[in-house]
Amino acid sequence: MISNPRFPHRVKIVRESVDANGNPILDERGDPITEVVFESECRNYPSSKTQWKADVVSSDYVISLPMHTFNIKVGDTVVVKEQIRELSGIVVDSYVNNLGANIWYNFNRN
Repeated sequence: MISNPRFPHRVKIVRESVDANGNPILDERGDPITEVVFESECRNYPSSKTQWKADVVSSDYVISLPMHTFNIKVGDTVVVKEQIRELSGIVVDSYVNNLGANIWYNFNRN
């Protein structure tokens, strides 16, 4: 029997911690402190838009996931675990509707 799940991948939404003024909170090395703020099953796939810029390939990807009530923000980082690879990128848009949710993000590779 063939397995064909609707959401075969996993996504984590990672956000930088900020203080009351909106400034990033830094660790002892000066790097921003981040935390995983949301996790879900999902389906990750590329959109039809890919571009080359200064020897870097940039692709737009879409994540489909079940309906949720968490506020995913532009600028959050997504980490998607597929069967054989892990992708990460920056959220450019998200939308929740009555059938589920979508997240659009940019994935850059050299």
